[in-house]
Amino acid sequence: MVQPSAKNKLYGWLVIFVCFLIMALQFAPTATLPGLFVTSLTQEFDTTRTAVNFSLTIGVLAALFGMMVFSRAYTRFKLRQIMPFLLIICAGTYFITYFVTNIIQFYVVSAVRGFFAAGLNSLPISIIVNNWFGAGSRGKAVGIAMAGSGVGSMIFSPVTGLVIDTFGWRWGYMLFGAMCIVLLPLILIFFVQTPEEKGYIKIGQSEQEQLAAAAHQETGISAARAVRTAAFWFAILSLLLLSGASQTWNNNAASYLGDIGISPVAAASILSFTSLGIIVGKLGLGAISDKFGIKTSMLMGSAFYLGTYIFCIVISRVPALAPAPAILAGLGMSICTIAPTILAGALFGNKDYAIIIGYFQMGSSLGSSLIPLAMTLVYDLTGSFMTAWYIAIGISLLSAVAILVVFAKSKHLTDDPLPTTTSAGATPSPQGG
Repeated sequence: MVQPSAKNKLYGWLVIFVCFLIMALQFAPTATLPGLFVTSLTQEFDTTRTAVNFSLTIGVLAALFGMMVFSRAYTRFKLRQIMPFLLIICAGTYFITYFVTNIIQFYVVSAVRGFFAAGLNSLPISIIVNNWFGAGSRGKAVGIAMAGSGVGSMIFSPVTGLVIDTFGWRWGYMLFGAMCIVLLPLILIFFVQTPEEKGYIKIGQSEQEQLAAAAHQETGISAARAVRTAAFWFAILSLLLLSGASQTWNNNAASYLGDIGISPVAAASILSFTSLGIIVGKLGLGAISDKFGIKTSMLMGSAFYLGTYIFCIVISRVPALAPAPAILAGLGMSICTIAPTILAGALFGNKDYAIIIGYFQMGSSLGSSLIPLAMTLVYDLTGSFMTAWYIAIGISLLSAVAILVVFAKSKHLTDDPLPTTTSAGATPSPQGG
């Protein structure tokens, strides 16, 4: 086997560091920090929490369309040809939010941001990791890259809270816009899509992967065939449920902690444990995925969410235990960004990876938009989060069942036949199995 050089490895991990910064500076403001604005926006627009959280749902639903567009765009164009424009637009939506005066305008800006942000974080990072790292180190690489969201949340949660308290919520969004701009030169300079562009090879690839690369063969299952399999749809369901459980905590934790008598300052400190859990979880579950497989990591994610919402019920009587669900939620959130990247390749290979990972990200986004909104609606109807927490416990259990079905069904998957060269030198098209 050909081993990557030290320079090869160094550049590969430099690319992962840029991915880490994308998750810290762009993904965290989009996905894990918006809950800090809910109370301020509710008061500003004289509306309900459900109405404010609906802006997050609108953003995620817009991202579904963005993923359809950009997953296919990235099969034709390089990441560095598209991502800088998306960053500028995303930053612009944060700056424009400063001038928003009503909830409808806020919805429109959220929709625009959601669409273009879909091409900025998990989707391109998944493509980068799959291109640069083989099966032997892909979990570690994606874990380090995705840990950026936890570090970003941990650093910028108190910073954003301080900005909101001191200068108002509008300046919080101005901060997010500036964070996007910081990423622009890093992507233009360092975000190389494949190791071949630098004359390098994949890091941690198996002998089979090296042979396939040498023969310029893409192994696996086409997207058209994948969507006709039960494994594909149960994978979508499992990711939808896991992401729904994740975003339920993100959207409602700060409000719930206030409802049970915890001060905003103490709540912010408790929520920082979620960020710590994300960092530990992404590094740990990424390594576990390399050693024991993505199935084990995903089941652990379901277990973490189960514990999160059991403790949410417990802390209504024992508030001192509030850090426990915060930590468990962070550990569980780790799998939501790690799983799609590894699962797409593990089930269906590299043949149509960009398209399939786009579908998986869409499933995750759908769950993170609809399920938390339903939970907030339950709160508005009942005046309590207790019913929502019981529902979340059920969702956590269902996600584990879906994961088990995915891997039971995956045993029957076989790669599409590889093209063979005829005596005349022509290469016939592969026939789908």
